[in-house]
Amino acid sequence: MSATIKDVAKKAGVSTTTVSLVFNNRESRVSKVTREKVMAVAKEMNYYPNHFAASLVTKKSHIIGVVSDSVNIFSAQVISGIVKQAKVKGYQVVQVSSSQENENDMEYLNIFLNQGIDGVIFPHSSISSLKNLESGFQTVIRSGIPAIAMDVIINGATSCADICDHVYGGYLATRHLIDYGHRKIGVISGPKDYISSIKRLEGYRKALEEAGIPFDPSLVYMGNYKLESGQEGLPYLLGKGVTSIFAFNDMIALGIYKAIRNYGLSIPKDLSVVGYDDIFISDVLEVPLTTVHIPIEDIGKRAAEELIELIEKKHPAADLEKCEPVLMVRASTQRL
Repeated sequence: MSATIKDVAKKAGVSTTTVSLVFNNRESRVSKVTREKVMAVAKEMNYYPNHFAASLVTKKSHIIGVVSDSVNIFSAQVISGIVKQAKVKGYQVVQVSSSQENENDMEYLNIFLNQGIDGVIFPHSSISSLKNLESGFQTVIRSGIPAIAMDVIINGATSCADICDHVYGGYLATRHLIDYGHRKIGVISGPKDYISSIKRLEGYRKALEEAGIPFDPSLVYMGNYKLESGQEGLPYLLGKGVTSIFAFNDMIALGIYKAIRNYGLSIPKDLSVVGYDDIFISDVLEVPLTTVHIPIEDIGKRAAEELIELIEKKHPAADLEKCEPVLMVRASTQRL
């Protein structure tokens, strides 16, 4: 027979109310020592709180819905952060996979709403279009459920678009290439509506201006943060005579790595490449990727924290300090 809340309370020498406060992460005067003792006893007795039964009383399911492109390495690391922070706060995460081409993303929101979730997060919006995303968020907002938009600004939704200083990140990547003697620097960006892409381009232009290099819009190829963007953008930029490329994320950079072999060229001998994000495989490539590091998992944790504050306190979370990107110089860039 499985342990009950009464069993845990009895063995820990506390009340059932105290056990409930600990597992629901409610603000209380329960000391750290008591909290740790309750958690230890619960683990020893293999006790897990019945969130469904609790939801009947509290009117909260303690479940967060996440719609994301799970095949994207960056998104997977963001979601890992969401799951870890949600667990700390006593929430579970239900995830559905999507893609930028999927026209059925709104159906997922309806499923979430029908299941009584407490909030929704779209990590670096994998939804098919900004118009569909706005429509979906309006549906969620009308239902009274808090929603977090990552990387886009949506009316009525809290945005985590400015968690990192992407202007500075874009500047760092471009400045590095300029310092290595490159003056014809191509760009493969993310979608035009994504805040991260807009900010990184701003940083790129800032570095060019500072170095007295005119901005050439023909050297900017608009991608979609996927591997294919690198494969498709490379021949275009090679045709423009660039000596280096700033890929707005590491997945784009991996696409460049894959495609460059088709032209009998190599990195960095024939082309210097800088990525962005520092996903976990960036430094284990045959030619380790120079990239801009951002704390990907922490971004997911902050998004979860912000959503949970909205759920529990019914007001926007306080502004968080932006993370500062760091340039990781590896082997994919070379001085001219």
